[in-house]
Amino acid sequence: MVTSTRHVQELANAPFQQLSLHAVAKEILQPKYTMYGFEWKDQRGIEGTGFVRALRSLLTAHLPLLLPSLKTIIAEGIESDIRLGRTARNLCLQPYWMQETRSELHRVSQLSSFVDPESLPLLDAFIQESMRVNPSDASKAMLAGYLRRLLTDNPVSGRRKAIEPFRFSDGLLVKAGDWVCLPQQAMLRDERLYPQPACFDPTRFLRRQKVQDLWPVWGLGNATW
Repeated sequence: MVTSTRHVQELANAPFQQLSLHAVAKEILQPKYTMYGFEWKDQRGIEGTGFVRALRSLLTAHLPLLLPSLKTIIAEGIESDIRLGRTARNLCLQPYWMQETRSELHRVSQLSSFVDPESLPLLDAFIQESMRVNPSDASKAMLAGYLRRLLTDNPVSGRRKAIEPFRFSDGLLVKAGDWVCLPQQAMLRDERLYPQPACFDPTRFLRRQKVQDLWPVWGLGNATW
């Protein structure tokens, strides 16, 4: 695991031919077992059109078996989007902040029929603080069974698997086959970055100019969302 700003930046900018998120997905999903012997490469985008067609054919052939699970995943995902993870719950648990965010929204909506998200800094800060306190919630609603436990009970993010050896600028070596990641939960509760981390305080994000590298919730590099 890496936590320094330099390591996080180098992890985010590492060539996907060396540190691969695609290889992580392959190792978690184990397609050779879960997709009737189907296999893919550790590196994304090198399989070609034949791979895509074969995958499409397999999915189409097994669609009747997949539909019940897909309906459940989609339904839970929509619910997650509606609730914005724990944000709605935190609003209910925090009457003061509910009133403050309502006042902000009402004030801004009086000025224009179009509400620019940039004009709602308090609501944005509240969402960020909700995600800091509960960073894994966005995944929990989308996953089921073993996969859900694997990705949400282990509070890390930014997973990459080394396809070939990768060395950070300070000499730290990630051997081929090893994973490197960020201890997301620990970083979001680091007192040096977030004073009184156990306290729910959206104003901490009002004092920040922008989301920093040590904010791993959105993902890393070209996998940021």
